[in-house]
Amino acid sequence: MLLIGYEIIVIGVAYALLAVFVQRKLSNMDKMYEMQDNIKKKSDELMELTKAGNTSKEVLDAKQKEVMGIVSQSMKNQLKPMFVVFPLFIIVYYYALPFAFAAAAASATFPFNLHYQTLFIVVTFIIGFLTSMTLMSLDKKRLKKLKETAPQQ
Repeated sequence: MLLIGYEIIVIGVAYALLAVFVQRKLSNMDKMYEMQDNIKKKSDELMELTKAGNTSKEVLDAKQKEVMGIVSQSMKNQLKPMFVVFPLFIIVYYYALPFAFAAAAASATFPFNLHYQTLFIVVTFIIGFLTSMTLMSLDKKRLKKLKETAPQQ
């Protein structure tokens, strides 16, 4: 019965890595980070205008509309991979796992007394989160290095 737990963990790891891979292939990560920096910059400008207090309502509304447009575009770019990843998750979670493991897992005991589908979700979440955070950190370091070397050339 312990073998079933390992199989589910392997499937969860494989799914998480596939989901991160698909997300990175369907999203332009450099463009996404650029948009995030742009949103931060525009939001800071909006805050400065608000704190100054002598700016007209029309100018503030225009600046806020500009920020919201960039935020909307950023959200669209981040949701695009979900149209592939989420249906795949539904197929694996509701069809493939029960088909492969429901009968054998009925009497099995998994780590932390988790149900086999819950074990899949936990493994997928942890591996996906750690992989995404690691790749994001590496991307940020790479982009920072590019920014530092760009003015010298």
